[in-house]
Amino acid sequence: MSFPLHQAGLAAILVETVLYGIGMTMGAVTSLALMRVWVEGGTVNKRLLLVLLLMLVLSTAHVFISFVRVFEAFIKKIHNGPDGALDYFDNLSQPLFVAKNVILVLQTTLGDCVHTWRCYVIFNRNVKVILAPVLILSAGLISGCFVLESTTHVPSLNSAAFNLCSRWIKAYDVCMMSTSVYCALAITWKIYRSGHFFTSQSSLFPVVVVIVEAGALYTSSLVAFLVTDLTGSNGQFVVMDLITPLVPILFCLIILQLQFHQFVKYSHERAGSSGAQVQPTISTRLSWEAVRDLLKLRREPSNNLGVSAFQMRPLAIQISTQAEVHSSGDDSSEVRKKALAEEIS
Repeated sequence: MSFPLHQAGLAAILVETVLYGIGMTMGAVTSLALMRVWVEGGTVNKRLLLVLLLMLVLSTAHVFISFVRVFEAFIKKIHNGPDGALDYFDNLSQPLFVAKNVILVLQTTLGDCVHTWRCYVIFNRNVKVILAPVLILSAGLISGCFVLESTTHVPSLNSAAFNLCSRWIKAYDVCMMSTSVYCALAITWKIYRSGHFFTSQSSLFPVVVVIVEAGALYTSSLVAFLVTDLTGSNGQFVVMDLITPLVPILFCLIILQLQFHQFVKYSHERAGSSGAQVQPTISTRLSWEAVRDLLKLRREPSNNLGVSAFQMRPLAIQISTQAEVHSSGDDSSEVRKKALAEEIS
């Protein structure tokens, strides 16, 4: 035990609150980007938006329960005595703790389902490719259900019942981690084999980087949770609370990075078509101005990754015409000029 449970509870809610704020900010920006496609009839983007909203709802419920637990342990002081807060957090069968675990299982399962679906789409909806991750994900979900059921019978960490619960926790963590790694490697391999991957003009390399980064961050959190559980450290409760808000953050990271890459590519093509001097390479560094322009442009869904293609905005064209009007009563013609302007949009 590295540090007491009540201190782990305070550290967990601190980390979770920070990540929750980041996740809500990224979720708001991503929702605006996806809602621009909603009216264009992109079914894939509708699904992405609904999944994102569900992830944010689960994260909100999880952080709310965490605050309630801290309030009951330190302010309301349900357990009296000098070790009241410690006894409160040590009771794993406490209903609010079980509720947090339910949300954690739902959130990680939802995130892995998104990874599996993305792998399914990348491989042209080949069912054989996702048989392995679907089976592993199903095994992980079953293990998670056993974790939830066994947790209700664990009065404390030092009880014999926790040993059985710990075994199911390890199985659940390994299954979720295996699903994420499999999907990330499969998608990377598919993109690598699809064309000129290492060329300077390739648009596939940033996609691979985003997928690998997101997969590495998610897998790292699961590895940290597994290590802390194997060593018996109370840090596992800190890592467990940061996983729930981390899932929507990585989900938003993939969508925003890919759409920003499409925006940079669109800007590059537009500058090239206008005859302007274009640099050989364009920096894809995210900035607030780029995000603002990204959200202002109209978009249409162009592929199954949820990446939107950009349309050019209507151009205002001024057309001037001149007309000669001849008077029938005069020998000499009188010329009148009329200026007409029409805006085509």
